[in-house]
Amino acid sequence: MEKNSLGNIIYKTLKTFYPHNNIGITPEIIEGILDKAGINKKNSSKQEIAKIIKILKHHIELSQQDKKQKVEPQTYTPIFTDMEQKNNYLDEERIKYFDNLTKMREEENKNVTNQNDIIPQSLRIKEFMEEDQNEYDHYVIVDSKDRNFNIHSNPSNYVITLGRPNIEGETQGFIPRNYTDVVSVELIQFSMKHTFGVNNASDETDVPPYLLLEIDEFKNKFDGTSEQLGSCFYRLAYYDLIDHGASKYRHYQIEDSMSKKIFKPRKNLTRLTIKIKTPTGSIYNFGDDADDANTTFNTFTLRITTLQKNYLSNFIQKSN
Repeated sequence: MEKNSLGNIIYKTLKTFYPHNNIGITPEIIEGILDKAGINKKNSSKQEIAKIIKILKHHIELSQQDKKQKVEPQTYTPIFTDMEQKNNYLDEERIKYFDNLTKMREEENKNVTNQNDIIPQSLRIKEFMEEDQNEYDHYVIVDSKDRNFNIHSNPSNYVITLGRPNIEGETQGFIPRNYTDVVSVELIQFSMKHTFGVNNASDETDVPPYLLLEIDEFKNKFDGTSEQLGSCFYRLAYYDLIDHGASKYRHYQIEDSMSKKIFKPRKNLTRLTIKIKTPTGSIYNFGDDADDANTTFNTFTLRITTLQKNYLSNFIQKSN
């Protein structure tokens, strides 16, 4: 029999409950039961295997109870009457119960209160379950008009909280979750309002040759010839000017090789402290245009990659 056969896996699991006892069943017997029922690694889910283990464990405990009591055999009513005729208390006869796994599954299903339960910790033995780590991408869209105006009046200098707000009833300036075990952050889109000709705007007479997107939580990404260049998350240079009704917006082009920051060690994010600056390091000014919750002055999208843990079943993996 193969070392990693389903019969062996179930047997080793059962032995963890009774390391010093003879459980009255062997891997070969279990494999024979599974063969008769047409059950193998490929056509069984981990929930079904867990049920089989629980039923076998129940019968083993009944058998060992009979051995300890050393009293006259009592009348035993089997779970499935058509699976036994006599000597119900004997170990070898109990093994016959397992020949009809279809009925066992039906009986067990009647007693399961939560079909979505994962395999309990006691059944996660090395041969049965193993830990796996995978990277997951989360896409976060930020819009300046969604900030908390009472705290952050400037659309070029504001904070977005990641997680529940500190103030009860707060409805602005936050994303209702934070991010743990962050592997990397990448800027994949950035747009801002074109305010050329607007009084007091930084681009009133001319659009700056580039802008600096600074996020305090992602600093020290570049080496630059000035402090502001060395602390920015991304330098915004090339853009397409697009008409949006009565307004125009600059849609900046993002270079993939330059827009990603990798965290070693991994990082937990609970806020985004955002600043848009001119090449001289001053906060960008959108001028005298009306600034309210209906106007988007800047918006961008981040891809946040996190590391998450999962538990995988060995017998499902090896069937692929």
